[in-house]
Amino acid sequence: MNSNQALVLGLWRRIRRRIARTGLSLDTVAAGEAELTTVEADLPAYLWVYREVLGPWLASAAAAGDLADQLVRWLHRHNQFLYATAQTRAELGQAYAQTLADTAELLDEARSQQEVEDGLPQLLAEHHQRLALALKVAFGARLRDTVQAEYSPALQIAVLGLDRVETPVLDVGCGATAALVDYLRNAGIEGVGMDRDAQAPGVVQADWLTQDYGRGIWGTVISHLGFSLHFLHHHLSDHELAFDYARAYMRILASLRVGGRFAYAPALPFLEAVLGDNYRVESRTFDGYGGGLPIESSTVVTRLV
Repeated sequence: MNSNQALVLGLWRRIRRRIARTGLSLDTVAAGEAELTTVEADLPAYLWVYREVLGPWLASAAAAGDLADQLVRWLHRHNQFLYATAQTRAELGQAYAQTLADTAELLDEARSQQEVEDGLPQLLAEHHQRLALALKVAFGARLRDTVQAEYSPALQIAVLGLDRVETPVLDVGCGATAALVDYLRNAGIEGVGMDRDAQAPGVVQADWLTQDYGRGIWGTVISHLGFSLHFLHHHLSDHELAFDYARAYMRILASLRVGGRFAYAPALPFLEAVLGDNYRVESRTFDGYGGGLPIESSTVVTRLV
């Protein structure tokens, strides 16, 4: 890594830390009410001292798309049901590109570090106004905080009623740490995880709505409070994404081997009732954790032919 790359990386880390700030309410950020114009103490000096290197990089907007992805991951941590389309990601990227370009212009025109320090708060205020507008257009009233949780492998297996698993196993929506996949692998079971925010080694980072699951590949597909929970959420919300989930659901079934099983919670009775004779549907209910939602149920769908 040369010195210029190191300087860019230093700025990059500062920007990412800003996005990853905790303690902020999603709806407050979206409403533009959060205090986000405060400038980190070392940022003006860093920009000023290294302006000749950082200015051209900022003007290139090379990082805009990755910054948008960072923001989307922050959104997912706050509300797992938010789904950022390619258009939404592009619009967030445009907002970051504009801010990076504005920062480059500020560095080019400033005649002192103080001018950089004075100009940054207004620049950040305009940036967050652009982001808030893009978020409102994309998600509307669905911008609200949602508690996230990951569950133990033993609980997931018990809820899904899996007394056995046929390999290979695919965990759809395995979570960032892919705990169940790791558990299966340690037990000598071939397992693969897939998640939009995947971080664990050997786990595929992918969108379950657009993923090509293949045909006749999997012995077992698992999704505990993942795919079907999101499907149910969009179905009950009468959201158009429910149709995309229905199509993805059928692709998952087609990816099973004959005799393979798709095990998930919660159950999807409105769809399971019309699957036909090519599948065996076994659902069960239990004392659960739904908090009033219809999620105290699980289903195992077996492909028969």
